[in-house]
Amino acid sequence: NRNKVIKKNYLKLQNKYKKFNIIYSIGRLVKYKGFKYLIEASKDLDQNTRVIIAGDGQEFKSLSKIILENNLEKKVFLLKEISHHDHLSYLKLCKVFCLPSIDRSEAFGIVLIEAMTFSKPIISTKIKGSGINWVNVDQITGFKVPIKDPKKLSFNLTKIIKDKNNYKKMSINSKKRYQKFFTSN
Repeated sequence: NRNKVIKKNYLKLQNKYKKFNIIYSIGRLVKYKGFKYLIEASKDLDQNTRVIIAGDGQEFKSLSKIILENNLEKKVFLLKEISHHDHLSYLKLCKVFCLPSIDRSEAFGIVLIEAMTFSKPIISTKIKGSGINWVNVDQITGFKVPIKDPKKLSFNLTKIIKDKNNYKKMSINSKKRYQKFFTSN
């Protein structure tokens, strides 16, 4: 039944976003998640790209304001909280998963492992002392970018999306890393 719900949601989303490359991120909307920098990075992404951020929290209003001030309402979408089925549907839909966190409050990033189950390349930030650095292997399963750097974020998001061979390699490596380190098989 769960798979039916996910498939139904996915097909609906696929129809809605069929001509776009989707960058997906999820988490509580708090400062340390770094969503502000992902929104700023979206200014440099092409018109065929959409950024979807799911989650709710104290930063919702300020993030919404950044989107409005930069005329990004048709490019960046804040979804508030979504169901786990919808989350999995967005993971299946997205081209790239992005975790733009900015400090060690982001200890591990379980959501990165979820993205890997769907063979998604990952963009994450380099946070000293965080497990994120171990989960996402730079230039193998995705890219690691400096914290608070929208330019490097947009450059690497574009690089993954545009380079089809590298995209395919990172997708395969993402799934392989998940299977090697994060399953009990």
